Amino acid sequence: MKRRPKNKNKVKLKGVEASKANSVATVAVQMGVHRSSVYRWRKQRQN
Repeated sequence: MKRRPKNKNKVKLKGVEASKANSVATVAVQMGVHRSSVYRWRKQRQN
């Protein structure tokens, strides 16, 4: 089982930034999360 990073905000920000250049599905696979998580992070970042 993978260990989760201690600082989740940095990981989320990295995922949001990566999703601007790549598809959400690609970013989700690379980060090991569901694509809906990446969409949620993007939405939270907009607010």
